Amino acid sequence: MNEWPASSDQNGPAKANLQLVAAARNNRIGHAKLVSFVNQLDVSGPIANEAYIELTDRLQHGALAAQEDSFQEAAAVIRQIHGIEGTQAKDVLDICISFDGAWHKRGHSSHYGVGIAIKVKSGLIIDVHTDPKYLKWKENHHCEMNHDGSANSMEVASAGVLCQWSIEKYRLRYKTILCDGDAKTLATLNKKQVYGPDVELIKEDCVNHVAMRMYKGIEVSK
Repeated sequence: MNEWPASSDQNGPAKANLQLVAAARNNRIGHAKLVSFVNQLDVSGPIANEAYIELTDRLQHGALAAQEDSFQEAAAVIRQIHGIEGTQAKDVLDICISFDGAWHKRGHSSHYGVGIAIKVKSGLIIDVHTDPKYLKWKENHHCEMNHDGSANSMEVASAGVLCQWSIEKYRLRYKTILCDGDAKTLATLNKKQVYGPDVELIKEDCVNHVAMRMYKGIEVSK
């Protein structure tokens, strides 16, 4: 049986191990299945479970850092298009975003989800929100909820968080929000006055959702 490359070298984890763990995570393969797969290739077990967890953490931190850099660059591009340079400029820019939430399973009982803010027209992803508790499952070897409540309220909560830190992080204010026909998100944000008592958020309807409501109305009236 062939030997897998050393788990580390003088420069840190071996590149082969980082690539192996990255491939495993991308394909939703845990350590046990990874070892079984590699052994079937007539190669002795690649890395211990502890090393697998450590490399997973390293990859996660790198991915999150790259994600934040991408969001900062997107915000800078948006501000530049509007004639404002840099994300640290004092001027706060009001923009229109498309917001929606996605969760782990269909229906209204999921406790794992993410909220996404996308700049209308440019399509640049500005920010996402996933509660840090969701990431703790790998530390405790079991899943934990990142939200207590219905899936719909989870979407509202994510929108609130994204709005609350949009000015601090990007000097952007999501003044107009394009979303589906459910007005709960916008109504809740305005009730909480996420940008203060003098700023009322404006809702724009998604054309696809308007068309669906019209179609359903026609079907009912037949």
